Amino acid sequence: MEIQINGHPVEFTLEKEKNVKEVVTAISQWARERELILSEVRVGDEVFSMHDVPERAIENVQSMNCIIQSKADLVADSICEATEYCGRILSRLDGPQKGELLSGDDIGKIATGLDWLLEIAAKTLSLLGISARDAKYRDKKASELFDEIGRLRKALAGNEEDAPSILSRHKNLLADFRDFLRIVLLSDEMRRTIITSIDSPDTVAEMLTHILNEIPQQKQNLENAAAAYQAGKDTEGSSGVEKFIDFIYRYFRVCHQIKPVFNIDPANVSSGDLALNEKNDAINELLNQMIQSLENNDIIGLTDVLEYELVPALNDIEELCKTVFAMIQASKEL
Repeated sequence: MEIQINGHPVEFTLEKEKNVKEVVTAISQWARERELILSEVRVGDEVFSMHDVPERAIENVQSMNCIIQSKADLVADSICEATEYCGRILSRLDGPQKGELLSGDDIGKIATGLDWLLEIAAKTLSLLGISARDAKYRDKKASELFDEIGRLRKALAGNEEDAPSILSRHKNLLADFRDFLRIVLLSDEMRRTIITSIDSPDTVAEMLTHILNEIPQQKQNLENAAAAYQAGKDTEGSSGVEKFIDFIYRYFRVCHQIKPVFNIDPANVSSGDLALNEKNDAINELLNQMIQSLENNDIIGLTDVLEYELVPALNDIEELCKTVFAMIQASKEL
């Protein structure tokens, strides 16, 4: 039986494993030790979740493909998907369709969507090691937000006629839940999860190249996000912020890996009198300021950080990344 991970054949030594389920259990353990998550298994043309993998004898299987994600990527993708879902509901309530009646089918989909939202948020916090009872959003505990979303979901059940007014009365709740998830995306726990994964040298070098190429569009993205917030277009602004967060976390991830992968100490990487580790500490502080602005609904403070702090910081990041890239190329020539 050929064993693949994400479509690539791998040499995986079988010991006592006799069936597909036992092999998957062994690979899942291997993945967990590396902060990776086995999300699904493809046996031939069949797709299985971790919970329903068959006990099929390995001699009856030609190939098995295990789809593995890093915990960081899975959490980040889930949060972005959940915030986009909240945004779609809010757009429906505030946009040109607000006067249209919601059908029973619409209400059913929203109710199911709220169930999914609670499930994905709970799993996300669990993966990050964040307690909903301890985490806060403004003057509430995260667990209270969860409870309120649960009550909204129950209120919608069997109330098709009143559903539009119920949803309208709870617009702020949906916005709060969306913003809480954005704060989770900026949290220290999220940052630690993302930057501590280790990749192969070629992957790290490729990530660094992508970061360098992406810097000009990220400058424009930050300026556009600030302008959107200033114009009251919060959904558009937050979308730009999420794109930047994805970018800056990939940058942090590369910085974290240059020492274990290339033996380059970030403290020894500098551009002018600016060291890489010092610049990254400053950027982390700016991200903390963004969290505080989001928690306080301080749009002016948020846009100032985006436009007047982070855009110039990208110039420093560009120079530092070029220095790292040159050091990597020099090490290859030795």
